[in-house]
Amino acid sequence: MLTLSVESREESIVTADGIQMFVRGTVAREGNEFISLRDWEPSTELVDVEVVVGRRFFSKKIQLPQDVKRAVLNFLRNYHAKQDESFDCYSFSNKVKGLRAHGAYAMRLYWETKSLPWFIPDGSVVFLLGGKGQFYHAAIYIGLGLYISVWGAGGDLEFATLKSMCRDYGAERVVLARPKTEDWMYH
Repeated sequence: MLTLSVESREESIVTADGIQMFVRGTVAREGNEFISLRDWEPSTELVDVEVVVGRRFFSKKIQLPQDVKRAVLNFLRNYHAKQDESFDCYSFSNKVKGLRAHGAYAMRLYWETKSLPWFIPDGSVVFLLGGKGQFYHAAIYIGLGLYISVWGAGGDLEFATLKSMCRDYGAERVVLARPKTEDWMYH
């Protein structure tokens, strides 16, 4: 079991495409060994992952939805720390929802969007957009105010708040997104 411990403080990173972002510090732990997620090497026996968010004495385990857990495991086994520029935040959201690979240019063929509701169910995909609807970023809500995504082309798995993602990308709008193939469950 791999435990990803997400800290409450933000740390600055520079993505593969040179953008400075602020994400929650994340430590990987297998057994008793703690190491920065960026320095962690995936084990061939990696079959399960959990996310723990917390402070020094109070931590909370986040129950990842199964589709998110499968996508995280797939990402960690196949893309983690490889700087694969073909895999980005949009590719990750497609993996989470089981869509075949396609570029963001075809987003409207595969995804429906709607205004962000006041309640966002765990496992929901959000798109961060510019003023004219330009796609900036995709992330998946996992609970406790945190989103999981891949930062930039060839980036790594990161945890952030919606506020910090909007600030870092200069997003003017956030929408809820769902594949056109599944029933629309957010009425």
